[in-house]
Amino acid sequence: MTSLAVLAVIAGGLGTYKKGWVAIRNGNLNINALVSIAVTGALVLGQWPEAAMVMVLSSLAEPIEAKSLDHARNAIQKLMQLAPERATVQQSDGTWQEVDAKSVSINAIVRIKPGERIGLDGVVSTG
Repeated sequence: MTSLAVLAVIAGGLGTYKKGWVAIRNGNLNINALVSIAVTGALVLGQWPEAAMVMVLSSLAEPIEAKSLDHARNAIQKLMQLAPERATVQQSDGTWQEVDAKSVSINAIVRIKPGERIGLDGVVSTG
């Protein structure tokens, strides 16, 4: 039983274990450091199956976390693509002109037509 647990710790996350101790030596407390402390504590207490389980679960969590971060990153990119590039801004002479959304100054008055996407943050003054 002990040899299987040691094998699981080595195969399941020796890299995680090493990264954890490097983080601890550098004064960083991250998930790798916490896993390394938990595995070391379980090994010292003779709880070999628990040490193996922590390491295996930690190694399974890493790809899941990476995948969820990719999903979040892709969702943000898609949202950014929805933002319109142009905005209709009132000029000093009272006329309306379509300009790049990036060039709209603070406190400018922007006209939004029904159903139009809004490319800027602002306050609704009328309508």
